[in-house]
Amino acid sequence: MKKLLTLAVVLILLRGSSLAQQPASAPTPSDTQAPVPTQPLTAVPAESLRSIRIDRGGPPGIQVKNLIRPAGMNSHSLTGYGLVVGLPNTGDSSATLVSPMMTHLLTKLGLEPMLENVQKMKSKNVAVVAITAKLPPVARSGDPIDVEVASLGDAKNLSRGMLLRSLLKGPDDQVYGSAQGRITALPVDDENRVVGVVTQGGTVSRNLESPALARDTLVLTLLKPDLTTATRIANAVGLRLGVACRVISAEAVEVSLSGSGYSPISALAIIEELNIEPSTGTTIVVNRQTKSVVVGGSVPLKPALISHNGVTVEIGPQGSNLKTVLENLSRMGATSDDIVAILESLRQAGSLSGQIEYR
Repeated sequence: MKKLLTLAVVLILLRGSSLAQQPASAPTPSDTQAPVPTQPLTAVPAESLRSIRIDRGGPPGIQVKNLIRPAGMNSHSLTGYGLVVGLPNTGDSSATLVSPMMTHLLTKLGLEPMLENVQKMKSKNVAVVAITAKLPPVARSGDPIDVEVASLGDAKNLSRGMLLRSLLKGPDDQVYGSAQGRITALPVDDENRVVGVVTQGGTVSRNLESPALARDTLVLTLLKPDLTTATRIANAVGLRLGVACRVISAEAVEVSLSGSGYSPISALAIIEELNIEPSTGTTIVVNRQTKSVVVGGSVPLKPALISHNGVTVEIGPQGSNLKTVLENLSRMGATSDDIVAILESLRQAGSLSGQIEYR
């Protein structure tokens, strides 16, 4: 018999939904006692894992919050312009800074008193950037938000830069916040390091609340219109909240909260955590630039056995979810290319229902 490869992470679903460790020694009288649940799995060296077996690791279906968007509770786009300083000779050239467009922007930023000095800089340690941010439907003054910055000139790299305080405006040209701080996240690709993120670098300056929160009716808009999925959402919400739900169309479900005692916020908090089985597949987004895989919610997987590059992945008879698989692959040190290839294999094997979208 061929020697089995060492399994560093093995999830075995036992009868009765208990997870137990199997002793390596000969059976003893204590073996007849009820199994003792194991502790949560911990990370292990990548070289010790070449095969994983995974059984059900979470509730079936997908959380409703990954399938719908509450109507009237949209996020708001904020924009602004600013200066990133402290760049190690990778910022805008002096020729760019003296261009008419940059002169107008620098004047608009209130830098007119120091405009001449900025434009005479030779060290390329400054870059003019555009700033964008998403303001959630409900926000309070002082709330932090992430902001993204992108070079407007000929800067080569925004790494290690510091964004000076800049105002953020909405579509109505009103100021809703400000942003400043060190750029903390950049693409892995060196050729595209002229965009970045200032994590929690924005600060909301005024309270904002959606008018939808004052109504006694919620409308849930499906991100992917589908009549069967809408019906399943309506049934799940009505059963859980004990309220009247009506499928308006393939893309909307109306939830009546009148006399239920639920506020829109409290109802949404419960609705978002419900799990249903959508009739349409889930889209998994693979970002080639950042080498990341984005999956919305608990994506169910059907039984399968696939192998890639010496790694075997087995989904048990009762299925599992994609989150569990990704966690185990990360523990074993799988590369992003390996993970994408394994996802493709699971999809082709019929285990993963959905599409893989590359960006």
